[in-house]
Amino acid sequence: MTGYILGFDIGGTGVRGALARITADGAETLATRTDPTPIRMGPDGVDPEQVGRAVTYVTAALLPPGSAAQAVVLGCTGAALLGTGLRHRLAATITAGRPAPTVLLCSDVLTSHIGALGTGGGAVVAAGTGAIALGSDGNGAWRRADGWGTLLGDSGGGAWIGRTGIDAALRAHDGRPGGSPALLDAMHTRYGSPAELVHAVTSRPDRGALLAGFAPDVAAAAAADPIAYRIMRTAGRHLADTLLAALPPGAPPRAAAVGNLLHAGPPLTTALAERLAARAPHLRLLTRAGTSLDGAVTLAAAAVHQALPPGADLERLTPAAHPATPQTA
Repeated sequence: MTGYILGFDIGGTGVRGALARITADGAETLATRTDPTPIRMGPDGVDPEQVGRAVTYVTAALLPPGSAAQAVVLGCTGAALLGTGLRHRLAATITAGRPAPTVLLCSDVLTSHIGALGTGGGAVVAAGTGAIALGSDGNGAWRRADGWGTLLGDSGGGAWIGRTGIDAALRAHDGRPGGSPALLDAMHTRYGSPAELVHAVTSRPDRGALLAGFAPDVAAAAAADPIAYRIMRTAGRHLADTLLAALPPGAPPRAAAVGNLLHAGPPLTTALAERLAARAPHLRLLTRAGTSLDGAVTLAAAAVHQALPPGADLERLTPAAHPATPQTA
């Protein structure tokens, strides 16, 4: 037995993998590898065929020749939408010519949660293009909040910021109240005319990413534009509310905010922290959280040690022809 495990973080910006060695109390990461090709995103989530190719590449690059992984965890955006066929192909890719390991698939919000807080409970809000929070009491109770997509929810996420900023820009274009000339200038620079923007939003399948592309412009304008400043602060408050909604009764008072959107910094992060302090002064907000990839490795090690967090939504994959059965760890 080699003692190797693999963890994957699969999202719109590519596929990252980590090779680790099992230790007595967890795992030691030995190497990481990234396929940086952006994963195509459609209305139903990630492109499954592209995910399969990227996982094949990263697996081959990480595993030493002739070796096998005891457990593999795939933390994937839109995991529920990959389809049975790809689930089997992913498992077959990892097990091909090797002893069959445990292969587990889960949402990247679970790996983000475990990466940030470990298996002891608390709540994590993940903010990128979208926004979603996951909380656990550490004893089997889990609660999700938001993550309803860029049309119906994801309040405070990148697409929400971009959409709200574009609304302010178009108000300025029309001469309606609440318009921002600064954001109108930024919108022209990024998208062209309003007609060009409307065509792009209505014709492209990756409209969430398109809208989120305006979030950095809103963040940059917030330093001098009061409307952009208000948008960023409102986004931070939305993220705080989503995080608190995900805390089950009896959960440890620990929390973390993760995701690329947090790189925007103040005023978003300031408003998030202030909202948490006002609504839940007992809550401890961790500032040095681990990554989603760290969480995938932690879960893979827990699978080997038979110590998966109770109640976690993990699906065991098999390369067999019959449908994989969802399992709750």
